[in-house]
Amino acid sequence: RLARDIRSGIAEGKFGTVAWQQKIIYEHLHFNDDIFELTRTLSAQKTVEPKFVYAHLMIPHHPYYFDSKGDSLPLKKLLRFKNTDSNDYIEYLKYGNKKIMQLVDDILASSPTPPVIMLLSDHGFRHPAKTTDRKYDFMNLNAIYLPRKNYSQFNDSITNVNHFRVFFNSCFNQHLTLLKDSTVDLWD
Repeated sequence: RLARDIRSGIAEGKFGTVAWQQKIIYEHLHFNDDIFELTRTLSAQKTVEPKFVYAHLMIPHHPYYFDSKGDSLPLKKLLRFKNTDSNDYIEYLKYGNKKIMQLVDDILASSPTPPVIMLLSDHGFRHPAKTTDRKYDFMNLNAIYLPRKNYSQFNDSITNVNHFRVFFNSCFNQHLTLLKDSTVDLWD
């Protein structure tokens, strides 16, 4: 909590300089750029054995760096975590969707063997300073691409707790017991 509070204080201009603000506020952007590139590189590498590539992106998390066209938002807007504009979130979400779809296209085009691709979000829209319906916290993205296109064991209400279980059961003939699809709200 101390690190988070100090970092947010610096980002909001309470401590430090503009250079510190920029370093902190653009941290997720640089992280995302690195992860996009590493994922492309690793996915394209030929290997003798199967490989597992995992990527965790901080998109569309705040700060909302770009609008839907990819135009940068000004630093002043990026610094306003508690007073963010929901339109900025929607715009950044559209931008992020394009980036992720391009990544999926790149993986499909460059993978030496047909890949399995899972897109899972760790949570839905949430913002501690906004009074939105808590149901949006758990509206996760769960999408999967299977080369053999056998999606019979997947359903439209699957949650992250079962996604890999169903994947291993359907693609590797495992018999993992499915857990109750449920969520826990840690904000309360």
